[in-house]
Amino acid sequence: MADQEVVQATTYIWMRNRELSPLYERLLVLGVSSECLDLIRDLVDLHRKQRDDCHELLACVGCQIPGEFSEIRFSDDLNDILPILWSRENEAMEMGWMRADRLIRDEGGRTVIIRGTGRQDRKMRLLREIARKCKITLVLEPRHPHRPDDHRPMPPDDKERPPVAGTIEYVVQPGDTMFLIAKRYGVSLDALIKANPQIRNPEMIFPGEVIHIPTGHRPHMAPPQLTPVSPGTGGSGAARRYVVMEGETIEDVARKFGMNVGELTAFNPQLSPPYTLTSGQVIFIPAPGAVG
Repeated sequence: MADQEVVQATTYIWMRNRELSPLYERLLVLGVSSECLDLIRDLVDLHRKQRDDCHELLACVGCQIPGEFSEIRFSDDLNDILPILWSRENEAMEMGWMRADRLIRDEGGRTVIIRGTGRQDRKMRLLREIARKCKITLVLEPRHPHRPDDHRPMPPDDKERPPVAGTIEYVVQPGDTMFLIAKRYGVSLDALIKANPQIRNPEMIFPGEVIHIPTGHRPHMAPPQLTPVSPGTGGSGAARRYVVMEGETIEDVARKFGMNVGELTAFNPQLSPPYTLTSGQVIFIPAPGAVG
């Protein structure tokens, strides 16, 4: 019999996928009249493929398919549907995929988790891109103790938290947002943003990027393992530190941050041709206005 916590995490993933399916299908219909139709098609296709991941994951842990799931009420408007998807998918990543990732160890389950988490990360990136093109503001819903599908522990009020003293470095993981990281480490979103002045847009952070977390707080849930980062020699004060992911090239990193390779290498004099990067290497990303 599967561990109860594993059952809860995998069931949560399945239920969240099923309850969001009607919103995705309606989004596809509404997208016909928008300039984001191609992005929306890619997004809905990912969600449909992830449905198979959910079924496969349940089978891997020996859990039966749940018989019921919550119905989400929504208006027939992109401005309503997109923020709901954004908020609920963030929850699915944190309370579903990331939680299952820490619990499931068998090879078959790990394969599904890696594939499903990758799709979840791409879904969230597409949601942000669609919102940007459609000029829709994405915000995370506040926790509501009376919402039937919300079983997450409530964080303590700010007044109950001990004072902040210093910071630790954290490497952003796939699916992370500033909101989720702040919640995980028990700091306020405002405190986390203030501790990272190098990030001009807190809604846009990337896996591999290094951020600073105010210390003096215990995480409300077990965080991903912190990756130690050694200080680099390049860049300047107007820089974001970035940890190279496995398989990334200098072109990949430049593209991710909307730069050309010349700008990126000029900002990192420690690099030399042919600019081959290795997993775990720290490079510097200029903040907007720091180059050119």
